[in-house]
Amino acid sequence: MNNYLRTHYDLSNPDLVSVIDELPLWSAPFGLKILETMQYRKNMKVLDIGFGLGFPLTEIAMRLGNSSQVYGVDPWEAAMERTQLKLKMYNIQNVNMVKGEAEHLPFEDGCFQLIVSNNGLNNVNDLPQCFRECQRVAAKRAQLIFTFNTAETFDGFYDILKSVLNGRGLNEQVYAVNDHIALKRPSLEHFKALAEENGFAVVSAEKSRFDYFFADAQATLNHFLINMAFLPSWRAMLDKSYEESVFEEIEQRIEKVIEQEGKFTMQVPFYTVNCRKG
Repeated sequence: MNNYLRTHYDLSNPDLVSVIDELPLWSAPFGLKILETMQYRKNMKVLDIGFGLGFPLTEIAMRLGNSSQVYGVDPWEAAMERTQLKLKMYNIQNVNMVKGEAEHLPFEDGCFQLIVSNNGLNNVNDLPQCFRECQRVAAKRAQLIFTFNTAETFDGFYDILKSVLNGRGLNEQVYAVNDHIALKRPSLEHFKALAEENGFAVVSAEKSRFDYFFADAQATLNHFLINMAFLPSWRAMLDKSYEESVFEEIEQRIEKVIEQEGKFTMQVPFYTVNCRKG
């Protein structure tokens, strides 16, 4: 008898309930593009770099089935524990998680037919070294797919932030904002060049976009994702002596936009880059 005919899910199990809808809106649009772009075959060995809380790692493993082995590498131990729970609850048998960094992949040469990274490569410390490692562990004709959000991400907010800083004569902080954006969001041309330098032909680079809409300024800055993932870096560029007044002015500017447009938009443009080795 097939295993799926024996499967039983206990909907009263709090662990199961906790992972049923565990897909962050942030990672979903990026990851769905990877799932659309990847080629599906049996008996593949796959690597997900920077799998975080497990998407698209778990989805790839389920879609490819047990004939394939899917590996995930990430330095975030707490996230690995969360992903382990998902593997258990989803009854996934073909995933191997490894704690590690993209710059030093603990795998043998030429072993993966598919490598993916869902908005992960733009967060590594040494991007050129990461591409060298991808080239090393990729098999001949391997597919490499990665997504990344562009420098236009949240540009409406960044325009307001820089305008407020300029108005206060805080030129060094404006430079810091620009440097932060350039560091965290390399250009498509930069990614393409690194891929090609390391033996990957760029097959396609598709641009997409999704938006966060907000009804007021407080809602924008209190949103869990904004507060957790972005606000700390914004605050780090400001001195404590004027941090609060700067954000009060930012709130006022956001409210003016809402008065004119009916909502405040935080846009997230991104690319899905599909490459082939050799």
